[in-house]
Amino acid sequence: FCSIPARRNFLKKESIELAHIEEVFRRIALVYNEIAFTFHSNGKLLYNLKGGNLAQRIVALFGENYRQRLYSVDEDSDVVEVHGYICKPEYVRRSRGEQYLFVNDRFIKHANLSNAIERAYEDLIPDHCFPGYFLKLKVKPNRIDVNIHPTKTEVRFTDEHAISAILRAATKRALGQFALGGEIDFNHNTDFDIPATKKDTVPQMPTVPFDPNYNPFQSSTTKKESSHTHSRPSPSAGIQPHRSEWEGDNTSPTPNRGSLANKREASSHEIRRSTATIVPAATTGKLFETVVPNDDNFTTGTDNLLLFHKRYLVATLSSGLLVVDIPRAQERIVYERLLRKAETEQHEGAQQLLFPATCTFSVAEAEILKSLVPELQKMGFELTPVGITGFVVSACPTDIDYNELQEVLYRMVSDYKSDNFSRMDNKKQRLCLALARQIAMRCNPATLKPIELQSLLASLFSCQVPNVTPGGKKTLMIMKPEELAEKMK
Repeated sequence: FCSIPARRNFLKKESIELAHIEEVFRRIALVYNEIAFTFHSNGKLLYNLKGGNLAQRIVALFGENYRQRLYSVDEDSDVVEVHGYICKPEYVRRSRGEQYLFVNDRFIKHANLSNAIERAYEDLIPDHCFPGYFLKLKVKPNRIDVNIHPTKTEVRFTDEHAISAILRAATKRALGQFALGGEIDFNHNTDFDIPATKKDTVPQMPTVPFDPNYNPFQSSTTKKESSHTHSRPSPSAGIQPHRSEWEGDNTSPTPNRGSLANKREASSHEIRRSTATIVPAATTGKLFETVVPNDDNFTTGTDNLLLFHKRYLVATLSSGLLVVDIPRAQERIVYERLLRKAETEQHEGAQQLLFPATCTFSVAEAEILKSLVPELQKMGFELTPVGITGFVVSACPTDIDYNELQEVLYRMVSDYKSDNFSRMDNKKQRLCLALARQIAMRCNPATLKPIELQSLLASLFSCQVPNVTPGGKKTLMIMKPEELAEKMK
């Protein structure tokens, strides 16, 4: 920085800059996997890589759990040679993180080649998910142009369409070859195996032993008499006394259609009253103007709600149609809930795990996660660092599934160090937004019941800024009859 001292002012936090440096180190270490590397930061040894094959280098860089995640890819042709590894479909991620493509021992970024690999995973992975891959391509130097970008990460191929087709075919063949191959299970329990039957053997009908004289409504003395006499008692004799008991008890919660209807009507009235008292953001000086339906005919009853396209919630107004994006609404609701508890130093509800989960990250990601442990504990996580890159999770928020802990924490760290989040100076806001996105991303609107949709709509209108997400995207819109008529022309 001696020649350009102003650049020092634009440096980010040490953990984020370490992540950028580590990414450059990975690219070089993956290309020259036969060379040993060491990586030191602040006097601490972070990586001590020994020379070996590409698979060993991937495991050394990304963790031992990658031993079971990789499929090998090998394809030789006159146009291009492809060698490397791709990740299994069940280990895809929701962000582009572990995607490394090399051409003639140089890291590149190529949209068409990346799309070719992702198209090979069609119908195997969920939408908006991206597979990991570590592929090395060999192309004749006279068939490639590297002088496209000053960083030399963008290239052009003379045979781009042919290379894309070969890359997609090689990826698809590797997925089919290893996914369909049988695996020997040495821990198989043979107790549940169905024995083979001989030819012309007639199977017998299975029988279930039961007591035809058993009556759960009889007293113990009556059961003894029944067992001695072997006579089946009249059902009414044992049932009637119990029926009279609950019919005569005025304190028991007897179902009543009128009372349920009154409760539902009162609940809808309370929701309408709460949404009507929301103050517009324009009067409070907020950044975004709050748009809340202020309609006498607007109700949030379950009969007035419609789930459209497994994502949008539609409600009718006298002034038009209200359309709510459910995942974005969830993000806004969870974000304000987490932020409100963080500002009041309240801890988020957590679930203790019966079997603690072990999560592994890269060195830079682990450093960021260690700096966030106090804030994460207030959100419901209980993390214990193990070694340089490992963490043991013994508790997590109730909204997160046990099997998705590794992915949720990885995405939170990725969002936290991203450029969009780094613009937020408040660490609490960045973490709350990162966790809210992960919780909202895992919400499946198609599984929500009408009463849950009703509660979601009421919670959204109780937010301070219900009409946009924390990132500024719309959560709802109102289509007036005039706009609908204009579209119908």
